[in-house]
Amino acid sequence: MTVRAIKIKGEQISFLAHDDSAEQLITGTATGSTPTGWNLKVKGTAIYWVDNDGAERSKVGTLTGGSRAAGSITVHGEQLYYGDKDGDERLLSAITIVTVYPDLDGSVGHQETLSWADIVIAAGNQHNDTGALFIYLLEIYSATGSSWYRLGRSILVFDVSALVGETITGATLTVYANIKTDGLGISPDINLYSSDPASNTELANGDFDSFGTDPYCDTPIAYADWGTLGVPRNFILNTAGLAALQAAIDGDGFFKVGFRNANYDVAEELDPNNHAPAWSGDYKYSRLGCIPSEYGTSKPQLAISYS
Repeated sequence: MTVRAIKIKGEQISFLAHDDSAEQLITGTATGSTPTGWNLKVKGTAIYWVDNDGAERSKVGTLTGGSRAAGSITVHGEQLYYGDKDGDERLLSAITIVTVYPDLDGSVGHQETLSWADIVIAAGNQHNDTGALFIYLLEIYSATGSSWYRLGRSILVFDVSALVGETITGATLTVYANIKTDGLGISPDINLYSSDPASNTELANGDFDSFGTDPYCDTPIAYADWGTLGVPRNFILNTAGLAALQAAIDGDGFFKVGFRNANYDVAEELDPNNHAPAWSGDYKYSRLGCIPSEYGTSKPQLAISYS
């Protein structure tokens, strides 16, 4: 089989991705018919094929908004494109995407006048997971005399147990910005990390020190790029993040993550006493926040692709 070749393999359509020659398999629904004289064609809005047992199968593709000659079938990237009876372009993918929403989201923090090195590794004495109009994904708050008053982080827990047995190929966590304040003038960035709250249904003060330091996205989002109210911010999971998601699916079914500031908070934990923010005055703060799960279509969401 050569790149872009399409054939029937068992009950599935098989083709090779144009970019990397990896085999893609598309599964269809049996129609109950057993036709003869053809193998693969477009009828109406669906692709029909005859499997190796002589049974007819079909699957309807997703409209792309483009046009294509009726009945034509081709491969682009990792997807199969065809023109339906009306000349509308449709695509079929071997990858399935499902979107899940957090069962738990909220903020955790430690509030006490401390040095930066000490507040980063503190035990935590605050949490909030209900009734807020926003989630502080991160918060850095100064005290007096070059000390620090509060450090905030955030936790999200997703139930992914419905995907047991699936192989994850990609995932993106999206939050919708609604807080952006930098009174300290330190331009805090933000990234995604592991978290390990004591409960999957409610936060506790002690969850503040349950975060990891290995990023689940390759590049933090800079303060300048956070955007304004309602703008979606996407965190594309890297190899470490996808491995953790797969482990959660194969394990207890809960994917637990958290947001932290990378350039001061995480950097200080990895290299103590060398990454305090510039202190610019008493009781100033910098924050990034998002819309919480209580609020409709703009709530945090995790889009997972699997094959």
